[in-house]
Amino acid sequence: HMMLQDRISHLGIVSEASKNREVIGIVSQRDLLHLQDQSAAGIICGIFESDTEDRLKHYVGLSNMLIADYLKKGIPYQQLAEIRTTLNDALTHRVLELVSNSYTTPPNVSCCWLALGSQGRSEQVFPTDQDNALIFLDVRAESLEKTRSTFVEFASRVNEKLAQVGFELCPADMMAQNPKWCLSVSEWKQRFTTWIHQTDETGLRYSTIFFDYRGIWGLSGLERELTEHIQAHLIPHPVFLNYLGIDAIKSPKPLGIFGRFKKEAQGAHRGSFDLKARLLMPYIDSARLLVL
Repeated sequence: HMMLQDRISHLGIVSEASKNREVIGIVSQRDLLHLQDQSAAGIICGIFESDTEDRLKHYVGLSNMLIADYLKKGIPYQQLAEIRTTLNDALTHRVLELVSNSYTTPPNVSCCWLALGSQGRSEQVFPTDQDNALIFLDVRAESLEKTRSTFVEFASRVNEKLAQVGFELCPADMMAQNPKWCLSVSEWKQRFTTWIHQTDETGLRYSTIFFDYRGIWGLSGLERELTEHIQAHLIPHPVFLNYLGIDAIKSPKPLGIFGRFKKEAQGAHRGSFDLKARLLMPYIDSARLLVL
């Protein structure tokens, strides 16, 4: 922008190590514009200017190529995850915008789209399937099911469009289109209260998914209200944290005898090392426990 303003077409690249500040290269306006088109910033600009599925799908492909290139260059995992999260959030945000422009949600009822799992933790690097939920403002009891039905229809369109542009549908249906995960504020509070106070295997399994949420579109106040409710119920009920701790150390161990990586003994991935289950999940489960 500064080059355009000052009508500078080329920049000389000089070596600070050289006493005479030797010129070692030249960058032109065209070079920078070409690079921007292939950078995270350029891709995000393209995403928010896209109004068709084909254009969004194109930018999903560019995002994957960019991350693959960064991996080859050895960019640290945390930085990669931050870039991927920003790109995925932008894509999801744009899909939600496009669907909301063409579909009428219940009048005067705000909602918030929640990213769950790895996207909710902002740790995603490789593409995975969708994990999301929807929370909406409380309504009168007689209007609840009709309101939910409308939001489920809205969420179904969003989930389907996300699938069409490159985010696979969740095989376990942990998505906002599932009425079980499209709830009012009060219903979500009750759901988390049940998981905290009536700890069982099902509750623990859901805890590894639904406690890792992040609002990425809509009314952010609903997310904060839910978080405050969870914190208030955890303080007087520390037993739940004990169960989470026990569950965390049950994760399959990464190393076998003689310190070798423990590979899968059977199934489709026999002989392979499961990075997620054996390496990432023990850290993720421990981090969740410490945060809560």
